[in-house]
Amino acid sequence: MKCDLLIVDGGHTYEVAISDLKNFAQMAAPGHMLAIDDTPCDAIWCMGPRKAWQELILHGCIKESEVVHMGRDRGFSVGSFTPCEYLASMK
Repeated sequence: MKCDLLIVDGGHTYEVAISDLKNFAQMAAPGHMLAIDDTPCDAIWCMGPRKAWQELILHGCIKESEVVHMGRDRGFSVGSFTPCEYLASMK
């Protein structure tokens, strides 16, 4: 199954967020849009998703296109997956 819109809004630990992103990467259709909740923000529940998102940006696996700040405790980021060896190595 391939999806045009992928929304990560799940667990707040790094392990859950990176697993969700890794799994969704396999389901992304060409031209897809990816959104993740609880990034960017500074609340404790934002730490895991923010770390996972930034890690994949750093490794060239996600191209970020928009960041929506909604205060200290809320926000979301939008982007798309790009082919990268880092995600493949996480299997």
